[in-house]
Order: sequence, then C-alpha cells, then structure tokens
Amino acid sequence: MTSYQQSKSLTTELLEHISKRPLLPAPRSPGQAASFTNNLPDPKNIQGDVYLTFPRDSEKLLFFTVTDPTLFLKNLAKYKPTTTDDVVHISLWKIAEAKAAGERAVVIQSQIAFTREGLDILGHKEPIQDDAFDVRSEPQSDADAPFNSKVFHGVFLVGACAKRTADEGAQAILDIFGNSMSVDVLEGNSRPDKERGHEHFGWKDGISQPALRGLVMPQKGQPQCDAGVVIMGYPGDRLYNHPRIVRPSWSRGGSLMVFRKMKQLVPEFRKYVNDAGGKWTEWMPKAEVPKIQPPLSDIEGAALFGARLFGRWKSGAPLARALHRDDPSQTTADKMNDFDYIVDGEDNPTQTLCPFTAHIRKTVPRNLEPFATKPFLESTLLVRSGIPYGPEVDSNVEKEKTVHDRGLLFICYQSTLGNGFIAQQSWTRNDYFPTINFEVNKWGQDSVIGQPPPPKTVVQVAMSGHKIPKGEISLEVQSNPPDAASITVVDGFANDLVKPAVEPQFFVQDRGGAFFFVPSVETLRLWARA
Repeated sequence: MTSYQQSKSLTTELLEHISKRPLLPAPRSPGQAASFTNNLPDPKNIQGDVYLTFPRDSEKLLFFTVTDPTLFLKNLAKYKPTTTDDVVHISLWKIAEAKAAGERAVVIQSQIAFTREGLDILGHKEPIQDDAFDVRSEPQSDADAPFNSKVFHGVFLVGACAKRTADEGAQAILDIFGNSMSVDVLEGNSRPDKERGHEHFGWKDGISQPALRGLVMPQKGQPQCDAGVVIMGYPGDRLYNHPRIVRPSWSRGGSLMVFRKMKQLVPEFRKYVNDAGGKWTEWMPKAEVPKIQPPLSDIEGAALFGARLFGRWKSGAPLARALHRDDPSQTTADKMNDFDYIVDGEDNPTQTLCPFTAHIRKTVPRNLEPFATKPFLESTLLVRSGIPYGPEVDSNVEKEKTVHDRGLLFICYQSTLGNGFIAQQSWTRNDYFPTINFEVNKWGQDSVIGQPPPPKTVVQVAMSGHKIPKGEISLEVQSNPPDAASITVVDGFANDLVKPAVEPQFFVQDRGGAFFFVPSVETLRLWARA
C-alpha cells in the first residue's frame, strides 16, 4: 500500500478510531509532494513530535551530556529518529488498526534535540537568531534535579504505548550512544482508566492545539496558523526571508522545543475548588446568578468554579458552550473548539462567556480585535506535547497537602520563543492582559499557571476633613516632620476596596527545564557525516 493510499484510508475508513485526537494529518493529493520543499515542509524531514505529536501513554526523557563529541556524531549515523511521516503511516495507522480489532498497538517512537551548549560542542556555533535560545545557560539553583546542578547538551524523547515499551526504546538509544554520553532520565505516564488524557487536576488536556495549514486537518473552530509559526524556514516563521537576519541553513525544518517540569499541588487545589463551591452566588457575576436554575449545589458550584479557572469543564466542554453546567454533548471533535466569546450588542471583548483570567483565554486568546488582530494571535500559537508524571493522589496521606511529587512534563514547539512560549508566559503573568479598550483594566493572572505576586507594601494614610475622589488621582506622601527629599508622588486610580469572595491562589510550580533545538532529519544526516 502506498503512503497516499494509507493516508487516504487513515482519514476515511479508520478515522473513527482516532477521530478524537486533536492533531490529525491533512489528507494529501498525489501531486502534493512537490510542494513540500517550497511553502510546506516534507513530513519525512520533520521529527515526529513537532507538529503531530507522538501518540503515547508512556514517555522517557533522556537528558544527555556529550562526553565524546567525535564518537557521538559517529553514533548519530546509526540513529533513526521517528519522522512525522512515520507517525502518520506507522504509529497512527497501527493504533487505528489495533483499535478497530479491539487490541492495543505496540508503538515506540523517538526524537533528538539539542541545547545551545549541545550545538556548540558538536561544532555548530552559528547563532540560531533567537535571543532566548542563543544565550548560554546556567544550572537553576531553585529547580529540581537534574536541572539544579547541570546544563545538558540535549534530550532524547521516547514515546510509547506502555512503560515497558518506553523502557525498550530508551535502552535502544543507550545501546547506540551510551559510550559517548551520560544521561539523566525523567519519566511520564498517562493517568489510568477514565482519567487517561487528563492532567492531575482532572481536566482533559491538549484540546486547543493549532492546526498547521496544509499539514494538519483542522477540526471545526480549531485555531490555525501557517507552518512556519512552528517550523523554521517556512512562511509564518518570523525570520522567513528576513532582509537582514539570516538563520543558518541547517535550521530549516527545525523547531524550538521548550521543556518544563511543572509540579501540581493537587490536594491543595481540590480543597481550594471545593471550598469555593458553596460561595457560588458570591463569586459568580451578579447578573448571572438568577439565570442558574435550578440553583447549584455545593458540588456543582465547585465544578463551575473549576471550569471558570480553566475556561473548560473537566470533560473538555468549553465554558462558552456550557455556561453553568457541564454538557458532555459539547465534547465532540466538531464542537470542542467551535466557539467564540462574541456577545451580541457588545463592541468590545467581554467576560460574559468566560473570565479573562481563565487559562485558555490567557494562553490561546481569541476575539480580541481590534486590540490584537487575528494574524498576530496566529503568530503566537504553539504545539503542546505534555504528559503527566508522578503517582495518583494517595487519599490516605494526602487529604489536603501534597506529599508525593506529581505534575506535568510540559513540552511545546515553536519557531521563535519570543512569539511562542515567552509571549504566552508573559500573558499568563500579566494582570492587565488582555487589552479590551483604551482604559487600564486589571483582571488578574492566569487562574491556573499564574504566579503569586510579591506581597504589597501597604501604607495606611489617615485623612481628616478630606475625601479622596474616585478616578485618577495623584497622592503626595510626605514624612512627618516634613522633609522635601522624602516626598513621594503616587499616581493611580482611586476605587472602593472590594475583596473577592475567593482570593486567587496558585497551585502549579515551575521546577526547571531548558530550551532545545529539534533539527530536521536532513540536518541530522548532515551532522552525522561530519
């Protein structure tokens, strides 16, 4: 069977068995291969996790330090990474066939990526023209091992259908490279049974993935972007055909990968959400409370509170399609991303259908015109490929406090870190994002991955015979006795002090990671011959 025939069958006869996957290959026409070298990258030349992501239930990350560069490059000639074409015609095909037969597919996939230090030690010292990547790293003293003591040269990502097969894939890599590198290993696994596909807080993960035009088959409403937003050297790449800044030729077909170990404080999060459940009439917008009929129970209130933190229900149903109670009918592939936040009669973006602080409104914003255009938002999209790590919550010893280390091994891909991960990270921690008008509006940080702000310095000023007017003010604070050098002018806006019914709290901790370059298959072959 030809690749085209396999692809055609995959997206027709067997599609029903993998149709809930957020990233599926775009059907190809027989003559499309010629266009891959022009405006679209050839799937045979792109490592497999970059834009379709590895289908996997178990993952091994082998963070390596090269001990013998010459021998490493010699060993590299023996290594065959899994390509995107392999993902389509081997992994997804085998999974679809196995599901159709009521069986479990046996699949092992792997790819390799390098840090700035890794490229340097292998002799490729040209800057990749990304400010965040091209800066040499230092050990992160406040991170978990191994990032608190080491700077690595690269990482092998091994994805498999089960822990045993992931171990086999990792061992096969060690058999090839073991005499030329040392490694530190992290491991992730899908959660069991009905929680499969959900992260440790309980929410279905990986839904709002972008479809790369011409490469990924978009579901209805799914965010889309040009291939170069994720893959270097193609339209959509910020530096594609740039008149002054030129990336090295070996970067074409590559992508920048971010890895972060994100620890989740699950018992504390559950308590926070459950405690908020009975207060739903206080934290819900007052205009919405009478519309919720019948009134919510405490359990339903907690579920709604959690949905408003994420912008989705645990099932994956978008809050904009299920405003007050979960609706599993909204979790089909043609509905999970088919929504917007537009409200009839409102010219500017509003929080009517979803809070501005909800995780998906901070990380994958939409409908922010005219303050952020659709082409700009497309340029900031990234492909995510995370997997949970750590054990399930032990209800006997972790009733309200985390004892065991667990969370998400977060991975994402983009062609420019500043447009992708760094931009999204800045939005999540920006109290004033998104901008919806020409006033200053403070919404708060991302409700899920925001960071606790530093404690405020509170200076209480007693006033006698004066009333501070609402609106913009300048407050002059002078020491007593007066000292002209100590006069401080504070500009701001005076409003009544209103404390939220539930104070924002954050339960995700960044425990370290690194930036990597994922070369194309052609580049790997070129380097292996060096």
